[in-house]
Amino acid sequence: MNKNIIIGIIVVGILVLAGVWWFQSKKGPSYAPLPEPSDTTGMIIQDADALNVGDVDKEFQDIDRDLQTL
Repeated sequence: MNKNIIIGIIVVGILVLAGVWWFQSKKGPSYAPLPEPSDTTGMIIQDADALNVGDVDKEFQDIDRDLQTL
């Protein structure tokens, strides 16, 4: 009789594990939400507009003058 009880407990345990596995497989994978990007396009454009590049025309005039002497 003890042998039948042990076999019954093992069978019930296997059925429970199979049921949990089946339920989890039907639920599908769960993914964590993606974090918000720290830089958006608008923020990048604002940063680019805030850059001070100096007098670029003056620098190109010097380069043009050097090229004319070649």
